[in-house]
Amino acid sequence: MSLELKQIDSNNIEVYSNMKLAGNIIKPDIPVPHARKWFFKPNHDCGCVWTDISLIELGTTIQNMNK
Repeated sequence: MSLELKQIDSNNIEVYSNMKLAGNIIKPDIPVPHARKWFFKPNHDCGCVWTDISLIELGTTIQNMNK
């Protein structure tokens, strides 16, 4: 299972897993000290089952965005 990313605006990217909205990759408007620019906010209503491959893919994507 691969993730699908859909950019909403410059601070918000929707993350889909099996065509369900799994959550968002968000960049806060106000910088948070000692935090990365981007982070994942899960959608708790999704009911998605994450595989290790999907989690690694998401982690790698966010890590590359924060470089």
